[in-house]
Amino acid sequence: MRVSRALPASTCLFFVLAAQQDWPVTLRETFRQGVSAQKEGRLDEAERAFLKVLAMGGKASFVYNNLGIVYQQRGGHARAIEQFREALRIESGYAQPRALLGASLLATGRLDEALPQLEQAVNQLPREPLVRLTLAQMYVKQGKFEDARREVDRELSVMPGSVMALELRKQLTPEQPAAPE
Repeated sequence: MRVSRALPASTCLFFVLAAQQDWPVTLRETFRQGVSAQKEGRLDEAERAFLKVLAMGGKASFVYNNLGIVYQQRGGHARAIEQFREALRIESGYAQPRALLGASLLATGRLDEALPQLEQAVNQLPREPLVRLTLAQMYVKQGKFEDARREVDRELSVMPGSVMALELRKQLTPEQPAAPE
């Protein structure tokens, strides 16, 4: 089963946060360019923009979060973990980097570290489907299939048509033996 699917970024939130920062126009514009490049899959350009924002003094949690997403999208989970941790150091209640940190820890096999991050992220973002499904996938890796089923069922109660949840539920449902003839 594939687990290392990155969680989506809520870029509208990032723009609002950037606007609240009372940053100079050049700093806001550089950040905006990074988000735009990231959304369009131009990850090298996005990385350069976010690193430039940090170098220019824009050391905000959402900048580290976006940089972590870039690394995560490339499969560079070790680097992503550093960025998500820095985002949380700056703003411990920021749910998105917590969820993404949990996903990267899971992708690197660090289940004991991933569990509290993902559980807290689910509590902070109860309606975010990929957070709950990432937690379910973590439970699968730990062999906690009942816990995984519970999370999938909770997800399906909120989003009944979730393709990912339905696929995971199918994998978690034991095969029924054929009826004897």
